[in-house]
Amino acid sequence: MSTRLLIIADNAVELRRLKSAFVLPEFLARSESEGKKAWRCALAWRPHLVILDLESAQWRELLRMVKAGDAAIPIFLLYGPHQEEEMIAALQEGAASALARPFSSAELLARVRALTRYFRNLFPEDSILRFGALTLDLQGRRVCVEDRPVKLTPKEFAVLKVLAQSAGKVLARRQILESVWGYEASLDARNVDSRIFRLRKKLGAKGSPALETVSGQGYCLRP
Repeated sequence: MSTRLLIIADNAVELRRLKSAFVLPEFLARSESEGKKAWRCALAWRPHLVILDLESAQWRELLRMVKAGDAAIPIFLLYGPHQEEEMIAALQEGAASALARPFSSAELLARVRALTRYFRNLFPEDSILRFGALTLDLQGRRVCVEDRPVKLTPKEFAVLKVLAQSAGKVLARRQILESVWGYEASLDARNVDSRIFRLRKKLGAKGSPALETVSGQGYCLRP
């Protein structure tokens, strides 16, 4: 399962640098610089972890909004050498952990992995996801439409699972490809298209209406 990360920073250069650290198959990272957009993303997308740069002018407001919306989402702080007071205040207000600059990409990755692992064990995700007539049992790897079992191949199930866990968000073909197959240079977006075609056929009219093609962008499973 991909780890969903929401990265919030005001500085566009820093935002790109942070996001580039998570270009790995295990992560699905989004970045936001504007406060209200970041808050809406946190509520709708439900990331496994929010990375908040304390250089952000609205960090205190963002911290409070995210925690008020979903207390189970951990917030990981990045702070500069002269921001120790702000860091302590943010921890007191609900942030989970913090990392001081300068730091290496290896240390950032290690800390993010450890933190998300801890909070996943503390707040396990629902193993049953329902979208109208469509039901996914993530632990049992079963899919049903109106209680009728639907037999899927491992890759078909993996594609549906990725879309279900990011329900309401449009995923580009490349994002789905990397989440399911990893970085395999021999594969292209047609692998995703073919699985979506087969999923719609197997799920039928009652199970697949929520599986939407967004022209020029990718696919979305609408809640």
